[in-house]
Amino acid sequence: MTTSMPPLTRRPEWTALQDHYRKIQDVHLRTLFAGDPQRGERLTLEAAGLYLDYSKHRITDETLRLLVTLAESSGLRHRIDAMFRGDKINVTEQRPVLHVALRAPRGQSIVVDGLDVVPEVHAVLDRMASPRAARTTSPPGSSRPCATSSAATSSARPAAEMTSRANALVNAFIPGMLLADRVCSESAWTE
Repeated sequence: MTTSMPPLTRRPEWTALQDHYRKIQDVHLRTLFAGDPQRGERLTLEAAGLYLDYSKHRITDETLRLLVTLAESSGLRHRIDAMFRGDKINVTEQRPVLHVALRAPRGQSIVVDGLDVVPEVHAVLDRMASPRAARTTSPPGSSRPCATSSAATSSARPAAEMTSRANALVNAFIPGMLLADRVCSESAWTE
């Protein structure tokens, strides 16, 4: 038996986040830096070739705590695990969301309905990265040639490089969650 969860904006965790926003919406960044001299170091993180600086946003330890609480109450960890398992979490189409398969390294296995989908995904990525795939043709019956994008023709990036870049960009939220976890686990805001 499953219990129905209220819509996101009707949950107490969301209301707490809204109340917090109203309290800090007019706080100037200078005030936040003055109250926390280590802010520029504590609220930054570097991962996957990205430098994330949350210190220059109107965010506090309380903001991070409230966001983590909202994520936990929404079952985010369970949903992420279900996505990586290949569970059918796309409820509209009753199928798995295979974003993770696009970024999975060769040799990793993601089995959906008894079939490892990673080799198929890499075969498509390889075809997309080939110089031949970069060429385009005019639509049937058209006298105008199609332009090829400079990104497609400048160099055919290997699928592994494209996969790595996609991984870094799409997973940029993970360092933010790690930062939130680090800040929330510090004793600075425990009572």
